[in-house]
Amino acid sequence: GYMGIKAPGTLNHRYIFEDVPMSLVPIASLGESYGVSVRGMDSLIRMACIIHGTDYWRRGRTIEKLGMKGLTIEEIHAYVHHGVLHED
Repeated sequence: GYMGIKAPGTLNHRYIFEDVPMSLVPIASLGESYGVSVRGMDSLIRMACIIHGTDYWRRGRTIEKLGMKGLTIEEIHAYVHHGVLHED
């Protein structure tokens, strides 16, 4: 499936400056909040921060910024599947 797809020729690429804050940070933030080990992902985020001299944790989409801090797993499930934060 990936044969012939080449990696970027530079570290200044959207794979880092878009995907880290908008994909890895929210996944790591969510996992960390619910007790899931995210050590590997956190290491990748830290390396990206060092490479670009940018705090991707501050710039990225954390669960706080997504308005999901403190939600139960059931509430997150409802939000993801039905687009509602609280079912009344």
